[in-house]
Amino acid sequence: MPPKREIPRLTRGSGRLLTFSDGVFAIAVTLLVLEIQPPHDFEHLVQGLRALWPSYLAYTLSFLLIGQVWVNHHVMFDRVRHVDRGVLFLNTLLLMVIAFLPFSTSLLADALRAEQGLRAAVVIIAGFLPTYYLPIRGEYGEDDRAP
Repeated sequence: MPPKREIPRLTRGSGRLLTFSDGVFAIAVTLLVLEIQPPHDFEHLVQGLRALWPSYLAYTLSFLLIGQVWVNHHVMFDRVRHVDRGVLFLNTLLLMVIAFLPFSTSLLADALRAEQGLRAAVVIIAGFLPTYYLPIRGEYGEDDRAP
């Protein structure tokens, strides 16, 4: 019986992953602001802008959250030389959660405006917080990817 050949693990540089990730982060923060619709009553513009405070609050919280995840993502990948299929998959999961944030932001703003369903909207956003950490933790897991 011939000796078993070990198949080398395929790895690649992180450039494409970072470029794609930056694109998803950029689109997500852009979609956040599109939820804020300007008032149509220009005669009472200041009051209309004031009434949008739930959208401003939801936008600010979500933008800062995405910004924090983006910063952590870049800091993490400063240490990563090569990525493999597992890292690509975990990064895809992280980006999926990031891409969902504009929806949950809109939900939060609508709940604040309606003064109903706020608890459920907060639970939805807070429920995703651990998912920002888990893929990053998994990406950091193996020593051969870090210097």
